[in-house]
Amino acid sequence: MNVNRGREHPPVPGLQAAIVVLGIGFADAALAEPVVESPAPRHANFDTGYLLPRDSLVLEFGSHQTGPDKGAGTGIQLYHGGVDRRGSGRLQFGIDAQVFDDPPVSAIGGSLDNVTLAKVGAHLKVLLRSDARMSLAALAGLEYFGIEPDATAGDDWIHGAAATLKLPASFRVGPDLRLHLVPGVTVFPDRLEGYEFLGTNVHMGVGATWQPGPRLQAYGGVTASVGPGGNTLDADGEIERRPVWTAGFRYAVTPRVALDVFATNGLGMSPATDLVTLFPGGDEALFGLKLSYAPGARDRVRAAYGVDAPSPVTPRDRQLARAGFTLSSADTLSPGQGQLGLGAGSDDNAALALRFSPDHAIQIEALIEDYADDGSVGPDRNPSQDARYMFGGRLQFLDRNNGDAFSLSAGLLAGRDVERPTTGVLFADLAASRDIGAATAVTINPRFAVFGDEEIGGLGLGINHAFGPNWQVIGEVTPVSGGEDAVWAAGARYAFDAAPASLDLFATNAIGRHGLGTLVAQDSARIGVGVSFESRLLRR
Repeated sequence: MNVNRGREHPPVPGLQAAIVVLGIGFADAALAEPVVESPAPRHANFDTGYLLPRDSLVLEFGSHQTGPDKGAGTGIQLYHGGVDRRGSGRLQFGIDAQVFDDPPVSAIGGSLDNVTLAKVGAHLKVLLRSDARMSLAALAGLEYFGIEPDATAGDDWIHGAAATLKLPASFRVGPDLRLHLVPGVTVFPDRLEGYEFLGTNVHMGVGATWQPGPRLQAYGGVTASVGPGGNTLDADGEIERRPVWTAGFRYAVTPRVALDVFATNGLGMSPATDLVTLFPGGDEALFGLKLSYAPGARDRVRAAYGVDAPSPVTPRDRQLARAGFTLSSADTLSPGQGQLGLGAGSDDNAALALRFSPDHAIQIEALIEDYADDGSVGPDRNPSQDARYMFGGRLQFLDRNNGDAFSLSAGLLAGRDVERPTTGVLFADLAASRDIGAATAVTINPRFAVFGDEEIGGLGLGINHAFGPNWQVIGEVTPVSGGEDAVWAAGARYAFDAAPASLDLFATNAIGRHGLGTLVAQDSARIGVGVSFESRLLRR
């Protein structure tokens, strides 16, 4: 929802203290040009000869994983994040971190024991030459990592470090096409805790970027090691060399937000470990998403594509930006706005939701919920025995308030059981909504969840009708795949005038209000209540 203009709500006491941490670091950076439209300094795990534009800051978070049928739970998952900063000169500095906590995709030396990997690193990139046809840089990276071979057996952590030096060069060979050459050397320990390790690897990467327009970059690359060390473990635990490949595209959702969709056989996503393949063997493909956010420059970079200035928000717009009882909203929160939601219901259901919008069309979410349990739902549809935490976000692609026929957004949540953290669930949805009058809006919300060998999908249909400025009645139904009972919810919502808050009272057969819980019906109906508060955390 575009709300750069319009009425601002006063802060809600205590709300900023609860979720201001989600906004740290987004407020004061400045950009010289739209970063997401410039040639990318790095495509997933493949470097290029470019740097960020001068005076720019980029924050990134992403994950990549195997298919759900590979490994345990929802597949092998790796999470990574980082920040890169370039000042007014030729230097770019970055820090990054990555976490892996799963068994290998197949046995190594006959073992499928869980492996935990945590690493943090820093890198420096220096622009050596830049003109209309060529960009050449030098990149140095250093990383510290820890490996716990089997946490359940209490094995000690194994610690090590990796360093890399690269000379990425990019050549413009046509209006839309760039080629990349990335020679380099990466140094790992020759041995770790008495075991043979990866050692020193001289390597060469070749790749290409096709950019037919400012908002889209498609890319691919391959990096091969020539030794003398290796970059993967085989099924026997021996050190081997395998090419690392990457292919994907980057799409600018807004002038400050870009989404990467990619595939790779690589494990590491930082300069010092991007040579390492997923073990064993490097034969398995992983599929990933990466979100890049370049804050700042609001006075020089427009907020949205397709409009010169976002439309002002109305009270009705704020109402529709709140999620339903089981369905998602097609609109994101106002830029700089935070939301705290609390919910409870019969059959021991309880939930807490934190949402924050650092910028136009992007929303970050952190959720925890204890699903309802009337004894009718087994572990085949609900793997949680205790509370489940979830993290993710939502991107808005279309906005009915700015000339589109309807609002459209996509959301993704990844979560695990608090007591059994290896039990993972992935949840994805699309939400589309359209006004059919001044007081009525309809929503279509296809949703999908996967855990282990189980998959659940549903098509949510909802209606929201307002009675005056404060009252809304909401009805929702979701037919579910596999012949399971449909999920339904119905109730009323009251929006307070004195504060940016709302109160919900509803009945439903869903075991939860978020993620997987919105796709699973229990036998009995239950009563739920909810309250949400909003406050502006960042001033525009």
